[in-house]
Amino acid sequence: MKLGVVIGLGNPLLCDDSVGLHVVRRAERELGPESPAVAFKLNHSGGFDLIYELVGYDHALIVDCMVSGERPT
Repeated sequence: MKLGVVIGLGNPLLCDDSVGLHVVRRAERELGPESPAVAFKLNHSGGFDLIYELVGYDHALIVDCMVSGERPT
């Protein structure tokens, strides 16, 4: 059983809203999809659907992005 999950949030069609997806894909590539303790998932819908992605895991890391306006884009 996998103890943790890393979930990337975002919209794959919008470049500025897909950072979470890219980060998790890269982490899975670097750490290996067969990691015994961690599962990697992508979530395109967010909201309450995210709750279902968390079921069965002891730990979660959720990767998302936002534009705060504090730094130039």
